[in-house]
Amino acid sequence: MQRSKTTQVIGVFFVFLGLLFSAIGGTSLLSTFNFFERAVSNPGRVTGFQQGAPIVRYEYQGVTSELIGGVQTNPPVYQLGESVTVMLNPSFPSEARLDGWLENYFFASIFGGLGGVFLIVALAFLFIPKETQRPDST
Repeated sequence: MQRSKTTQVIGVFFVFLGLLFSAIGGTSLLSTFNFFERAVSNPGRVTGFQQGAPIVRYEYQGVTSELIGGVQTNPPVYQLGESVTVMLNPSFPSEARLDGWLENYFFASIFGGLGGVFLIVALAFLFIPKETQRPDST
């Protein structure tokens, strides 16, 4: 059974969205994996909050630095004074991230998940046969 032009256009649009969102999620995930390949673990302490994002102070090779978490939450995920793990690039200690799922994988999961949903919707528009009309039973 032939699909209408509108259904095909909608299906192609969702394929495009699905591939775009999946690519963004995949790129984010690869970036995180590449960072963790060279990163070392270092202790830090939450010293405050900036609009719900933790401010973490850490010391590496005698140099004290601060990191502002990448995710803002309300209420905050961390407590003031809480010890946390900071992952940092030993070549550039100011390149650092908090070690946690929310900080490192949330963005990639959201975009990858939405990309998958859009691709499933596209498959429905492009490949699931539309219902045929039933003859009147009168």
